[in-house]
Amino acid sequence: MVAIVVIIVIVVGAATAGLTRLYRDPKKVTLMPYQCGVIYRRGLPTRDVGPGTYTVRTGFEKLIFLDSRPVVVSFENRAVSLQDGWTAIYGFSAIATMQDPRKALYSSVNCSQVPAYVLLCTLRAALNRCASAQLRVNRDSVIETAANQAKQRLAIAGFELKELRLTHLSVTAPTEQQTYE
Repeated sequence: MVAIVVIIVIVVGAATAGLTRLYRDPKKVTLMPYQCGVIYRRGLPTRDVGPGTYTVRTGFEKLIFLDSRPVVVSFENRAVSLQDGWTAIYGFSAIATMQDPRKALYSSVNCSQVPAYVLLCTLRAALNRCASAQLRVNRDSVIETAANQAKQRLAIAGFELKELRLTHLSVTAPTEQQTYE
C-alpha cells in the first residue's frame, strides 16, 4: 500500500514539474521586416512591437502579429443606383497603410480586408446620394468628399489612406420597366 502511494506521489510530482516547465518555458518569436505585433500578458496588451526577435513566455504571454505592408484595393465594374434612378458604373483603386496595430487588430478578424470594405461602403454611399446631373458637373468634388470620409473611417480602424483613384465612372439611363402578363 505504501509503495502505491509513493509511486502516485512521484508520478504526480513529475507531471507537475513537467507541466510547470512547459507552461513557463520562454520561446523565441521572430517578426519579419514587414510585420508588427502586440504582446499580451495574461490577456492584456502590454506593448506594440516591430520587426525583430522577442522572447514570449508560454502560458503568460502571447504575441499577435500583423502584416504591415500597404494594402492595395482595386475594384472594377461596380454599379450603384443614383438619386434620380440612373445608374453609375465605376471602378477604383486605392492604397492604405496600417498606422496603429492595436486599432487594426481590434477592427476586424482579418484586418487586411478593412480598407476594401470601408472604401466600397464610402464610395457607394457618396455616389448613391448624388443625382446624375450633379455627378456630371461636380464629379471631382463628390470623389474628394468620399475620399475624406474614407480617410476618417480608416483612421478610426488604424489605417491611413495613401491614394484613391477612380479608374472609370459612367452614368447610364434607367431602362423602361417591362410588364409581364
